[in-house]
Amino acid sequence: MKVVNEARHTKWHEYNPKDEFIRRYHSCTGEEDQAANMLDYSNNDFPLMSATMALGFGQNLKRVRCVVHMGRGDPSAIVQMVGRCGRDGSTGLGILFMEPKRALGKNAIEDFDEGPQGEDDRMDALAVTPVCLRIALTVDNQKGYIPLSEDANFLAKQEREIAAGFPNCQCSNCNPEAAKAILDVAQQMTTDNFDQMLSSPLTIEKDPSITILVRKRKSRRGPATCNLSITAAGHLANCLVTSFVNFYEDTFGSSSEFLPSDFFGIDMAKAVVASLDQIGRDGTHNTRHLEMIIGGEFLPGQVKFLSNSIKDWYKSDCYQTVLDDQLAHERFIIAEQARLRQEIEFESEDVQVLVSAMAAEDKRQKKEVLDEARKKKADEKAVEKALAALIKKRQADKAAKEKEIAANLKKQNALELARIKAAEKEIAAIGVRQKLAMAAKQKEADRASRAREKNEEREKNAARKADEAKKRKEIKDENKRKALVN
Repeated sequence: MKVVNEARHTKWHEYNPKDEFIRRYHSCTGEEDQAANMLDYSNNDFPLMSATMALGFGQNLKRVRCVVHMGRGDPSAIVQMVGRCGRDGSTGLGILFMEPKRALGKNAIEDFDEGPQGEDDRMDALAVTPVCLRIALTVDNQKGYIPLSEDANFLAKQEREIAAGFPNCQCSNCNPEAAKAILDVAQQMTTDNFDQMLSSPLTIEKDPSITILVRKRKSRRGPATCNLSITAAGHLANCLVTSFVNFYEDTFGSSSEFLPSDFFGIDMAKAVVASLDQIGRDGTHNTRHLEMIIGGEFLPGQVKFLSNSIKDWYKSDCYQTVLDDQLAHERFIIAEQARLRQEIEFESEDVQVLVSAMAAEDKRQKKEVLDEARKKKADEKAVEKALAALIKKRQADKAAKEKEIAANLKKQNALELARIKAAEKEIAAIGVRQKLAMAAKQKEADRASRAREKNEEREKNAARKADEAKKRKEIKDENKRKALVN
């Protein structure tokens, strides 16, 4: 709504609930405002409604002829929203503004892999597919994917439309020339020329007085300045980097997988020092400006810590040395100026010599500045190298300690496993001995049982034989007795 009113030169009208051009209908809009806006829209009191999906549910608006959707979205949701227009039987217009490149999205057909499409894939596929959008949305509704080529499902739907006598599709893929012409003159769209614009957009002449407005961006940041010398500025930058390393290790410890320079390095420290006059020197600091220079606070309390580090540096002996050097330099300049003026007054013939001396002095000072810059760069590299070596050593110590702990743990596990195996072996041996003893005892019992059975059988046989002998003797005696009687 803000952009629309800026384009129409009706600034702040988005805050007017009774605006005669555009109003809102969102889920957070009050119920009374929703009802009033719907009534006024139905009565043709204003032509445009800024809305979300909330307007589509339960509404059957006959007036809607055009729906404009901003950005990539779920195809099924887009179908629902675009389906709000043309409900009176007239031709409707759906305009989908898609960003050409979505961050972390798929912005070309080559970016898609074979296989099912997820929700993000369907959203991106609708923005880049070259096939008919009407058929593509139908396939998505029934098959759950947006076709990126004329595959079997696409061809089947196309043959069905032809057999059913569907009118030719007028989407931007099927009729790109007409779609481009509509976008070129869309700013001139009215209720009177709407049908003509859809049926023959090339007949609408473009109004040259309608131009695209471009917002002017205001610079947030003024020129960066620093009143310190090159040497002092370099020393302060190195102090900030060193202090931040201690702050980082106090926060995460020395075993963090990231380096302190990943969050605040020498380049960022130089940028802070370069804007020292805007941030504030040894007084109250503009912490918002400081936070803007470092690109936001990565760690809790980082901005406050850097501010305190700058103040501590101004209280240190180093800054006092800087002040002393500046004062000495100023006194030297004043003395030199006085001396030179005196020499010029009394020895005008030596002006050329003086000019040469001044040139030599200037050359010497430039050389000193260059030497200081080189020395500062070497110091910075040395500090960075020392920090990297220190961090690397700590990481190596940690890795060695972890390796030693792992080895000890492995050794303990091996000893415990050996004890367990020995115990299991002893238990198995005891079980075997018990089984052998039980088998021997059972064998001895079986042997005794068989011996008893044999003894009993022999006794039975002996008794049986004795009975048989007795019976034979009795029969023999009986026969003898009968013979004597006869």
